[in-house]
Amino acid sequence: MATSLLFSGSPTTFASNSIQVEGNDMVYSDFTVVNDHVYVQLDTLTDMVGALARWGFEDKNRAGFITGFSSEGNSNAFIYWFKNSKKVKITLDDNIEEVNMKLSTISKDNRIYIPLREAIVALNKDIKIEWKNKEKKVTVKGKIIY
Repeated sequence: MATSLLFSGSPTTFASNSIQVEGNDMVYSDFTVVNDHVYVQLDTLTDMVGALARWGFEDKNRAGFITGFSSEGNSNAFIYWFKNSKKVKITLDDNIEEVNMKLSTISKDNRIYIPLREAIVALNKDIKIEWKNKEKKVTVKGKIIY
C-alpha cells in the first residue's frame, strides 16, 4: 500500500501531464497535481473506485455522492467533501462520522478537487493506492462495492 504521493528526492512539483493516474485498469486525465499530490473531481473519484453513485452533487461549498453499500442495496451512505476543507462527512444509516483528512480539498475552475490518497483513506475500504516513481504513475486498485 502506498504511503502518499510525496515523491522522494527534490520537492519538484510535476505538471499534471507528466504523470499518469490509473484506476482499476482505466487511465484518467481529469486531475491536477498540487505540491506533489494528485487531486481529482468527484465524478473521477466515484468512477475510479466503482462507487455506484446513485446521486452526485456539487455546489460551490461541497461535493458528495450517495452510494449503496450492502449487497441487498438497502443501505445507503452519503459522503461529502467540503470546499477548502479537510473534513469528510460520512452518513451510513443513522451513524454520522466526520473524518479529517491530512490535506484540504482545493477549488479550481469553480470545481472542488479532492486529494486522491486522502479520499481513499477516508472511505476506509479495501482500496489500495500506490505511487510508482520510476513510471511516474499513481495506481488505484479495488472497488468500494460491498
